[in-house]
Amino acid sequence: EGTRWSTGPQGFLENGSVSGKRETAIPIALKRFPLNNGQTGTLRGIVASRAFEEGERVLQLPSSVVFSIGPEEDSSNGEHWAVPFAKKLIEEKRAGASSFFSEYIASLPEAQMTGLELERSWEVLKEVQYLPAISAIANYSNLISLTFKGRSNRFRGETDLAEWVWANTVVHSRTFRHEGERFMLPLIDLINHDFERENVQWVRRDDRSIDLAVNRRIEQGEQLYVSYGDRNSDDFLVYYGFVPDQNPFETFILFESTKEACTWYIDRFLGSQDEDARSCILEMAQEAALAEEQDSSMSALEISATGQADGRMLAAFEAIHRQDPKAGPVPLRALMDRCCEILDTYPTTIEHDLLLLSSHTDATLQVSRYGARLHSHNCKNNKYSIHSSFPLSFAGMCSPIE
Repeated sequence: EGTRWSTGPQGFLENGSVSGKRETAIPIALKRFPLNNGQTGTLRGIVASRAFEEGERVLQLPSSVVFSIGPEEDSSNGEHWAVPFAKKLIEEKRAGASSFFSEYIASLPEAQMTGLELERSWEVLKEVQYLPAISAIANYSNLISLTFKGRSNRFRGETDLAEWVWANTVVHSRTFRHEGERFMLPLIDLINHDFERENVQWVRRDDRSIDLAVNRRIEQGEQLYVSYGDRNSDDFLVYYGFVPDQNPFETFILFESTKEACTWYIDRFLGSQDEDARSCILEMAQEAALAEEQDSSMSALEISATGQADGRMLAAFEAIHRQDPKAGPVPLRALMDRCCEILDTYPTTIEHDLLLLSSHTDATLQVSRYGARLHSHNCKNNKYSIHSSFPLSFAGMCSPIE
């Protein structure tokens, strides 16, 4: 474990730790792959140097090579959890070859592609069109700016904003979480994400090591994939700089709160109501939604790409519908109307977006091309089935086809 590794990512791989011992025949290798959809450049990934059977262990990382922060460095003082990680990463980078993690830091990208790249140009950022995603990018940017301004005296005058952005984006995109603890995993964090092709997963056996285990048979030369977690595409865009081809955890915000949802239904379908009657219906509907609430921290009401709607919406709409079944549609029909209403507000259509994204090779839109992933969808006269897989969240892809 104390052996100094050779320089660079490939040397880090060739001389990494398997089962806590330095081995010359590490069973994985670094390889570069061409980007999809006509994009220029390459993407690095990890391939198997030999075949693996299901259940076999690929790697075992001893705790000593896991990049983490100790209890004395945690965020108990109220600062954001990423701050102590970013500080430690910068300190280890500055230590150069004297740092035990020098080879790990050498394997990290010099520039991490994230949604922050979009914020460099308002002309590019506004093409996201989905306001929650734009807000998430802005909040991420503000968080990094605020923590940079509030960094400790030890870092004042020594760290510039570019270095702070680099450290934070690396930490946010490469930190794993297990039972409340966060850490970065050398070698394992070089593996790319794919929901469908996931063939390995990391497992923390005990406090001494972390294993990388095989989910299914892997052929020699096959690329390894892990899942980065049950995230919607906004999260992938903001923190990882790409949007998955297919995301079973995709969601789309229909309303910011139950009150907004209930008010929308009443205004749209019940017509004019005297103030007392309106207040009574609104209160009753919100109570019905509250009864369905499973997580008090959730506020926005969403629908998933597979057509699963927030139970609070359905309960509230059903409660209002029972008041006058002839006045408004059934809850699912109301949700479809809301989806179409939102789609009509987008400045471009799916057809326009596809033409735009397929025609650009301009470097300023390269980050947009990361997001050019469409989900399958059903559409007839701009009316989507409630069970359609909506193309969500990026570059106006919520717009109906003309």
